Amino acid sequence: MTITSKRESIIEHIRTVTLPLINGEGDYNLSLLTVTRQFRRPESYDKYPAVCIVDDIAVKYLRIASDSTYTVGADMSDVHQGMYINLIGYVKLSTNDSGDTGKMSTELNKMHSDLILAMHNDITLGENCDSTTLIGSKSELQWVEQGYGIIIHTYAIKYDFNPTASIT
Repeated sequence: MTITSKRESIIEHIRTVTLPLINGEGDYNLSLLTVTRQFRRPESYDKYPAVCIVDDIAVKYLRIASDSTYTVGADMSDVHQGMYINLIGYVKLSTNDSGDTGKMSTELNKMHSDLILAMHNDITLGENCDSTTLIGSKSELQWVEQGYGIIIHTYAIKYDFNPTASIT
């Protein structure tokens, strides 16, 4: 019997349930038009705003029981350690913004707020993990002359698993 790993369940939950919450309604500023797991350069997306989920980040594990149960992260109780993922958000302005107007910064701040709201809507990500913690963010404006802004959020997702019980 083929199993779906917890990692895959978590990432798919973020892609299909969590990020679609960013729909421009209620407390959300933007309405995401692209959610993908395929990383591309900012100008390569067809529709903006866009978010790419990247999960190719090194993860440490700690064996916590004699029955082969593990936790992600090197410390059982530290929610800042876990399976790390990056959410890379892209916004595009329809007119060139040299940075003087602050329009790009405003759009990036909207994306920043919307990502935080969505990721904290259900920190168990559909009961697939114990916690979801934002551990860092960065805005990048090197593409501002071309009309693109980038924000990167890094999250630590904490969960336990037992490979002998076919749960990875």
